[in-house]
Amino acid sequence: ALAPQLGTLGLTARLMAAAAFLVAGDAASALAELGGCQTEGQPEARRATLLRARSLEALGRRQDAAGAWREYIQRWDDRDRTTLTAVECIARTGPESDREVAAMLRGIIARSPHSEAAIDAEKRLQTLPKRLQALTLEELLVRLEAQVARRAVDPALETAKRIRAARPGSDAACRSALLEARALDKGRRRRAMARADEDLTAFCPVGATASAERRDAAAEIAYLAGKAHRSVGATADAIARFGAVADLSPTSSLADDGLVAQAALLSGQNRVRAAQIALERAMALGGDQSETAAFDLFW
Repeated sequence: ALAPQLGTLGLTARLMAAAAFLVAGDAASALAELGGCQTEGQPEARRATLLRARSLEALGRRQDAAGAWREYIQRWDDRDRTTLTAVECIARTGPESDREVAAMLRGIIARSPHSEAAIDAEKRLQTLPKRLQALTLEELLVRLEAQVARRAVDPALETAKRIRAARPGSDAACRSALLEARALDKGRRRRAMARADEDLTAFCPVGATASAERRDAAAEIAYLAGKAHRSVGATADAIARFGAVADLSPTSSLADDGLVAQAALLSGQNRVRAAQIALERAMALGGDQSETAAFDLFW
């Protein structure tokens, strides 16, 4: 029973020794110490990989060090600052690494927009060939998702427009329209969302062969537009947009929400039968608003 514990203690001691050698400037001894460590499946494997990367780098073994850094960020730690450290090591292997380094830097810029790490990544990216600097369409979508999550509304609107300018009529353009609608909703920019409704909807046309993803995107835009129109007092537009959610995508999780919201507005106008029809449709969908619809219908 003591054997595994003693093995772990021995491994910890060797890692401490390797770290001490590295601090003392003896990277060769650090690497030799690490060479005897069996870390597979051990919590100490992360530390061993990092020490190995730093030891190889100190010894000037650039290709090996770059490989160790790649392993480290892929297996253990892909935070932005760690990636920036790995970038500098990989870059020292020569110009042939420019494409890989640029992709790593663009990844930071995409997933962590406006952060200090992203600012540093942008500066570093500008030192590489210009042809490698532009974010790809996929990276722009990742950036847009991150901006929406951070409620960075104005930058999100700018990114969304870049995507649509690059690929008008594409699924990416439709996705960017949905994300713009979410950004406006999160930012409580109801009037702006109400004004943008028609334009955003035009980027997600839904035909007979439209994918489920496109239908769901168009449905969510309709729902968010309904909220915006309701907020600014455009009741007729709100009723139409809430009702369109289920028409665009009956399987959308927002379909019954839209019908219940539509019914409430219709009831407010004393349009009892129309409200009943909306509630009956909501009940038939069997979504999370079906009980609410049943209650409103019968009471």
